[in-house]
Order: sequence, then structure tokens, then C-alpha cells
Amino acid sequence: MTDSFYDILKRCLQFIPWERELQPTLSASNVSMVLHEPSILAGYRLPNQRWLYYVKSLFQLHNETLNVWTHLIGALLIVHRLHIYSGEYDYLTDPHSWPVLAFGICSIMCDFTSSCVHLFHSKSPYIHYIAFMVDYIGATIYSFGSGMLLYYVQSDPHLYNIFGHWFLAIIAIVTVLNFLVLCGAKVYYGEDPSNLKRKYFFLGAMAFEFFTCSIPVVPRFIYCVQNDEDWASTAVECIVMTMFLFFLQSLAFSAHQPEKTWPGKFDIIGHGHQIFHILTVLTQMYQLGTAHYFNMQGLSSHTQPDLIMILITIHLIIATDVMILWILRTYVSKCLSKLQ
Repeated sequence: MTDSFYDILKRCLQFIPWERELQPTLSASNVSMVLHEPSILAGYRLPNQRWLYYVKSLFQLHNETLNVWTHLIGALLIVHRLHIYSGEYDYLTDPHSWPVLAFGICSIMCDFTSSCVHLFHSKSPYIHYIAFMVDYIGATIYSFGSGMLLYYVQSDPHLYNIFGHWFLAIIAIVTVLNFLVLCGAKVYYGEDPSNLKRKYFFLGAMAFEFFTCSIPVVPRFIYCVQNDEDWASTAVECIVMTMFLFFLQSLAFSAHQPEKTWPGKFDIIGHGHQIFHILTVLTQMYQLGTAHYFNMQGLSSHTQPDLIMILITIHLIIATDVMILWILRTYVSKCLSKLQ
């Protein structure tokens, strides 16, 4: 009888050194509930191993493999796209290239942080909590970068003149509050991965920042809808598509499909969080392309980006987030005691 593709692949993997060194994965019943993912029944790595074990697991099939690789590849794609744009922008002297560059940096930070978190969080329940709070730093920095990009590239000229650079401070404050809510929800409801309250807090906090960042864009969107020029229709398509991709992200993040419908069938490949990661990378790439289009059409000529101010704001957000994480880490033990 002809061997199946899986049998052939398994025999090939046996000749790779790291496959022999790594132990088999576990079912959900054999790991702490904190490490569970809704409707993911198997593919969990062994907890309490050396750090090198989790580094090597980058090359092993388990339920986090694609979560790590999708964002690692996404970060490389962003770097490649920024390199392509360097042939059209002068990142040193062109002010309108600075929001594109800063957003790219924020996206790379988000993707790389997420990859590291998914690679190492399984070491222990305590590390799991701390790792995902670090992940929220990357996620909220990406949210800030999205708001900053919208403001300096797609905002309405009249509202831009009203807000000036102050809107950057507003986005920064909302970003820090978003991070505080995400971490608080993780600490107080994280002992049960299926707790819907935590999911509601997550979606509510991210949605609030999304709508805050979108305020300066609404009048520009209405103007483009009412304008018959070719660039206006393309601008409308870009804005609508970006919003649609964000909606798909939130849907994939919250629905946990298809694994909820077919538990155990998508443990390794195809579960909802992997789809969420892929959608995140696609959205980041589309945001870069949209910003490039607006710049090339001169639709961002009314803005005056300040690279130093943008970078200082990003560093202040990170510093504040790290301080909040340092304070909240003391509550992780209390959360774990609830699980016990």
C-alpha cells in the first residue's frame, strides 16, 4: 500500500536533528488551563522546559508554529516594502515619508513582539501572563501607528488645522488607556481563556481607539464620496477596504472559527488566531499602500509631520506601558491563585 503524504513527511522529519531533540506535544488536558486556547485540543508544547527548548520549537509543528511564522514573515514583508519605498521617498528629508516610516516601525515592532510572545509564552503560566502583556505593548503601538498614519496622511485639512500636533497626544493617551484595559482584563479574567468578559474588554478598548483615530478622516471620506474625480473614488475604496480589513481582524480574533465548529480539526493549521495574524499582516501592507497612494496624489500636502515628535511619542508610550506592566505583574500571582 502506498504511504500517505503524512507518513512520508514524518519519515523525512526524523532525519532532522531538532525533531529528535524535541519531545512530543501534549493535549489540552495535560497543560495548565491558563495555557489553553478555546477549542484547541492538542499541539501544546511541554511547560517548564529550558528556554532553548522553545527556541528550537520554532522548527517544530505545534499549535503556535504558524502564529510565530506568520508575524515573522510579516515583519520581513514590511521591511521589504519600506526598502522599496526608499527608492521613491527620501526618508531623511521628505516629511511626508516620515509617517510611512514610523508606521512601518510600529508594525514591525508589533509583528516581532507577537512572534516572540507566541514562541515563549508556554514556558509557564506566569511567563504566559507577562508575555502577553508584552504582546499588548506591540499591539497598542501598532494601533498608535495606525492612528498617526491616518492623521498625517488621510485627515481632513480643516480638522488638521484645528487639532495641529495635539491630536498625536490624544492618540497617545488613548493608546496607553487601551493598554491598561487589555492588561487589566488579562490579569483579572486570564485564568479562564474562554471568559467572554475579557474578550469584550479587548474588543471594546481596541474599538474605542479605532474610532478615536478615525475622527479626522470622516470629513475627508465624505468629501471624497461627493467628489467625482478619479482620485476621490480610489481614496474612498482605500478607506473602505482598510475599515473592512480591520473588521475582519476583529471577527477572526473573537470568533475562534473554524475550531469552535470542528474542535480538534484545526489544532495545528487553520485555527482562528492564525487567520487573525494573516489578516493583520495583510492590513499592515494595505495601510502602507494606501498611505503611499495618498502621498503620491498630494492628498497629504496639508500636513506637517514631525519625525522627532513622532519618535518621542512612541518612546513615551512604550515607557509608560512598561511601567504599567511592572506594576500589574504583582497581581499575576493572585490571578494564578484563583486558578488553583
